[in-house]
Amino acid sequence: MTRPRPSPFAVSVSLLILVAGVATSGGSGRAARDCSACAFAQAAAPQFERELTGGGTHTYGLTLAAGQFVRAVLDQRGVDVEVSLLDPEGRELLRVNNPSGSWGVDSIFYEAERGGKYVIVVNPAASSAPPGRYEFDIEIGDAATTHPRRLNAERSLARASRATPG
Repeated sequence: MTRPRPSPFAVSVSLLILVAGVATSGGSGRAARDCSACAFAQAAAPQFERELTGGGTHTYGLTLAAGQFVRAVLDQRGVDVEVSLLDPEGRELLRVNNPSGSWGVDSIFYEAERGGKYVIVVNPAASSAPPGRYEFDIEIGDAATTHPRRLNAERSLARASRATPG
């Protein structure tokens, strides 16, 4: 299945990639709560593939202005992941883990009401998960310049994802 590439209005994404194996404890998003040491570096491409194993955490920082949205899609390839979005204070805004297991797509969509540095955290759903890969595709856009039908569809999908147990 071919996913459409980000539209021309997509902006560069600031990403921080912390190497798998960051020491973790507690619930999802745990490694990114203290992001004071995070260096937000510019990513050249909004799509890439990474390997993740049980106990590992990948953290991606991004800067959003008020009125911007982020759409992140993780295509699981042998590892069941849980994806969280944290606000600039480190509070979890949303968490997604679709019941598709270690193959299939988990995605998040969020519209920022205020600007700041947000964090996407990717953890394996099981701490003992064997190595697997995922493809990460991210887009940041401006809600004011996005076609209304697309924006409404994204909003509806995001609400349905949050309402679905998984």
